[in-house]
Amino acid sequence: IDMYSVDDVRHLLSSTDVVMGDEKHTFSKVADIANVDAITLDWIHASNRDPLCYLRKSKAKLIIVPRSIEGELSTDDLDKTIIVSNNPMLLFSRIARELFVLKPVPGIHPSSVIHPEAKIGKDVYIGPLCYIGKCEIGDNCIIHSHVSIEVNVTIGNNVLIKNGARIGQPGFGFVKNESGDYEKFPQIGKVVIEDDVEIGANTCIDRGALSVTRVGRGTKIDNLVHIAHNVQIGEDCIITGNVSIGGSSRIGDNVWIGPCSTIRDGVQIGSGAF
Repeated sequence: IDMYSVDDVRHLLSSTDVVMGDEKHTFSKVADIANVDAITLDWIHASNRDPLCYLRKSKAKLIIVPRSIEGELSTDDLDKTIIVSNNPMLLFSRIARELFVLKPVPGIHPSSVIHPEAKIGKDVYIGPLCYIGKCEIGDNCIIHSHVSIEVNVTIGNNVLIKNGARIGQPGFGFVKNESGDYEKFPQIGKVVIEDDVEIGANTCIDRGALSVTRVGRGTKIDNLVHIAHNVQIGEDCIITGNVSIGGSSRIGDNVWIGPCSTIRDGVQIGSGAF
């Protein structure tokens, strides 16, 4: 079992983070509250109503605490290794990701089908049974199994696409003819996924009908989301599970959309909306 000390994660600390107490303690895992023990890296959420009490009851010997209790620590508390942080959750997340999240090795699984004219950037992972059409994929992207990326799709850098996502398929558009029957309206536009976007499992993002469907930088999309043709989504949005966004809707920056929400076609939502 690998054991880690403060020295192993010091490079992840911000300039305002402070290490206090006995630095000899080590950790080898992370866990939820019910399973914390002496070799767990623990942390206290900034909203905890009694963080000092939590610190003293925690079995962990290395713990990240909020700045609010820095002046209340006693000699007994300093028997532990304590990292004082303005954002304990963020620091814990960075440490856990670096030490405990397995990252796939860049490469293309032999079972995937890649169009000969697809442009794929550096250090990209493409998992089993994917279809990559004539599209552009930036650097450091991770594309998990059974993903389909069609023609006229541009994907930026550091994009994560989870299993079974469908990007760039024709949208749902029809027009009635003289006999009252439906004929397909052409769906020949594009999809642009900007840098640092995450796309959840089995999510569908339709290409534009005649223009572009766009997902802005840093936006995170949960599983089972449908984004219809010509939708424009801004930067740093959170779109949770089972959301459906109708065609030609426009979503601003930093918008939070809750589970199972339906946004009708053509709706505009301003930045910062919840």
